[in-house]
This record gives sequence, structure tokens and C-alpha cells, in this order.
Amino acid sequence: MQTSSQPLPNPKRNAKEFQKPRSGDVIDQRFQIVGRPLGKGGMGTVYRVVDAHGAEYAIKRLDPALREEKRFEKRFRLEYEAAADLKHPNITAYLELFEAHGALHILMELVEGVNLRELMKDQKVFSVEVATGIGRALARALEHLHAHRVVHRDLKPENILLGLDGTIKLTDFGISRVEFAGLTRTGTLLGTPRYMSPEQLAGKKGEEIGPESDIYSLGILLYELLTGKDPYRLRKKAEILEVINIRHNFAPKPLPEELDPELRKLILMMLERDPQKRPSDARWIGQELGRWASDRKDLKHALCQELSRFGSVKSPARPMLSPKRKEDPLFRSEEPTEAYPEETALEEPTHGRELLPAFLLTLSFLLMLWGAGLWSERPRVSASSGGASTQTTLSPPQETAAPVPTSQGIPAQRSAAAPPVKEATKRPASSPKNRRDQQRRTRRHRRLRRFRQPQRQPKRRRPRRLP
Repeated sequence: MQTSSQPLPNPKRNAKEFQKPRSGDVIDQRFQIVGRPLGKGGMGTVYRVVDAHGAEYAIKRLDPALREEKRFEKRFRLEYEAAADLKHPNITAYLELFEAHGALHILMELVEGVNLRELMKDQKVFSVEVATGIGRALARALEHLHAHRVVHRDLKPENILLGLDGTIKLTDFGISRVEFAGLTRTGTLLGTPRYMSPEQLAGKKGEEIGPESDIYSLGILLYELLTGKDPYRLRKKAEILEVINIRHNFAPKPLPEELDPELRKLILMMLERDPQKRPSDARWIGQELGRWASDRKDLKHALCQELSRFGSVKSPARPMLSPKRKEDPLFRSEEPTEAYPEETALEEPTHGRELLPAFLLTLSFLLMLWGAGLWSERPRVSASSGGASTQTTLSPPQETAAPVPTSQGIPAQRSAAAPPVKEATKRPASSPKNRRDQQRRTRRHRRLRRFRQPQRQPKRRRPRRLP
């Protein structure tokens, strides 16, 4: 494996180099980022990339801001050194370490699938054949690691990748310990407390943590696959002090009685507190788990069926380069392609048209309500004697009518059945038209009363009598 060395650019001169890469960006003029990040850890972010030949890889990028602390850069380089020489079907391949745009990058093998944690969320309890089959594959991967004097120290479901083709891969060697590296100090805790061994929780030096620590983490993983629970019944977000207290004061819960006694004894042996009582040979663990594990072909078939519900995890097809950026000649296609094929007709934009029928229906309903309200508040109309349409207010018939004077001076009783004509044609005073008619009648009445008054005769003067 060759490591390309390029001069580190000055971050003060070019601030754009510290921006997070996005889909369509080209790294080191060789790889183009496709889609969103695949994952993010404590030291870096993993992206899906494609080269000029169309081959897909995964790139882990160390944040340039973390390079100011030498321990992060040293640990990032140590991760590549620990996994570069590992060639195993159950371990992800680390291909190259290079420097570009002010950041360190690791080129890795891309595994199309999901991690074991996502499958555990969907299926709580696994069958004995599948659980022991996964454990046997991980034991073989640990055997290869330990043979190269590497201790993983962070074996957990998030670091186990399940390919859509049924492959099982162990990844993330960020906190692994290489013999004679001496990077971990006493009292430093690295890893996930839920899966850490008691010697890791005690904060011992990295040299004192051996292959037994990975065997302990594998035992906890097998317990969860078979029962769906933690052997110590820890909370999902348990703190370190809580984990240490429970691990040192309580024994793991017994496994279900339906399991084979030999299998239960093997798992409890892997969960021993004392590393001296724990098996340290991962090869022997894999052979023992093979007694209950299914065949490799059957295991791949079962995993493919379980992962079929997740479908393809590839990101949707996107243009090779972002339209906002200039096209790189490295990724320029030789044959131009048409934006729209001839057989495909362009569809008219229909944005908003699907809401037009609902809008018209709502508008017509509101108009109907408004018309019904006007119809209910309309004035009552009846025909008057003059032929005009006027509003009338009928009074109830009275039993006795008022006397009407006659020419002989004898009052005559009005018929009770005859309705009062004046009251029937009387309009309410509230109407403007009725008020005008009333004012007109009042003025006319005043004029008539003035003319009907008898004119005063001039006072005749008596003739003076002559003496």
C-alpha cells in the first residue's frame, strides 16, 4: 500500500478547505462524493465516493480541526496501520491513506448493507443457527486480528456490517491496539461501556488489555442475539459508573433453559470477570460455535432474506457533478446524452391544478350559504290596494268596533268582520319610504288646515251717534 504525501496547505490562506464536503465535490482529483455521509464517528466522517472508472469506495475523513491535536492524527494513522495488512473475508479492507484539502483520508472497501444494530432493532431475538453463525464469523475475524497482534477493543453491533449479499464484515479500527504502539495511557477509557470488558473499565494500560477483552465483548453480543436483552440488564444509555458498579457486584443473568446447556456454559465462560478464566483463543471459540451454527450457504440465504426488507441502500441517482460547480474533465462523459429522450413527451407543469376543483367547490358552498342567509332575512311582501308592493303588519281582529257617526247623528256600529283599511295599509315608520310619505302628509295637512280656517272679518266700526 502506498501512501501519497502532499504538502499541507495553510488553513489561514484558504478557509474553504475546512468546509465540510458535499455531494458532487471531488477529493484529490480522483474521487467524487455521492449522496449523504454514510456515518459519523468521534474522529471522522465516512462518505460514499466513485472514481473515474465507476468503482465505488468508502472514504473516512479526519476533521481538519482535529489535526491541531497530535494524538488524533496519530490515532488516525494508527487505525490505517492496524488494518492495512489485514486481508480476511470478514474484515473490511483498508486500501490507502492520503492527504488532500488539508485533511487526512482513508480509502476503504464499500459494503452495501446495514450494520447489525439496525437488524437487531427490527428483529429482537435471532435463531440459534443464525446467532451462532454470526458469532462464528466474528470469531474468525478476531482470530485473524489476534494473529497480527491487533486487539479491536470496540466490538459492538454498530461496527459489524451485514452486506445485502449475506457477507459479515468487522470494521472501525479507530481505537484498536497494535502491539508496541503504546498510545493508550493508564486511566483512559476508550470504547463503548456497554460492551467493554472489566479490565477496560478499570482503565488499565493498552498493553495489559489482550485478546480476552474482545472475547468478552463477543460473549455480550451473543447473549443479546439469543435473548434480545443485556446480560446485566443495563439501560441503553447507562453511564460508566453504573456499568462498573453492576459489572463488579452482580453476575450476568442466566440464559433461557431452552438453549443447549453446552452453549449456555460457553457464553457464561466468555463473560467471566477474571480474564485468566476467560478463553483467549478465538479459533477455539469459532470451532465451538460451529456446533450449533448453520452452514455458510444457509447463513447467507437467511441473512439475505432478513435484509431484503431493507432493500437497496444506495443513494438515488444524481449527476456526477453539482450543477453549481464547473465540470471536471476527469468525470466528463465521452458521448453526450440527451436530457430528454425522443420517446418521452414533456409533461406540462401541473403544480397547483390539483387544488382547483376543491377551491371551486368550497367557493360555491360559501355562495350558497350567503344566498340562504339573504333569503332568510328578506322582508315579507303583500299586495296593497294601490297595486304597489308594500310591507304590511296585520293586527288581530277586534271583537267590537268603534262607533262611526252618521248623518242622522246616531252612532252606528261597524261590522266586526270588516278589517281596518287604514291599519292594514299602514307602513312601519322604520322604512325610509314610509317616513317620506308621513312627512309629505304632515305638510299637506298643515296647508289644508291653514286654508280651512275662517278668515277674520274686519271689525266694523260703529257709527258714532250724533248727539
